Amino acid sequence: MEHHLRQRHKTVDAEKGRLKARASRIRSLMNKAYVDKLEGKIPEDYSAIKSREWRKELSRVN
Repeated sequence: MEHHLRQRHKTVDAEKGRLKARASRIRSLMNKAYVDKLEGKIPEDYSAIKSREWRKELSRVN
């Protein structure tokens, strides 16, 4: 039983790490898209669509 609990703990820790990394990646994408929008590299509507998608995903992984 103790072995099973340790394995479960490792699995949970790995998943937390994966979610934390994904949240960091999403924030990075959002920041880059914001700068690109300000510099006129991407259209405002595209930026708004992607930002909504990323915010939804960020709320799921946090």
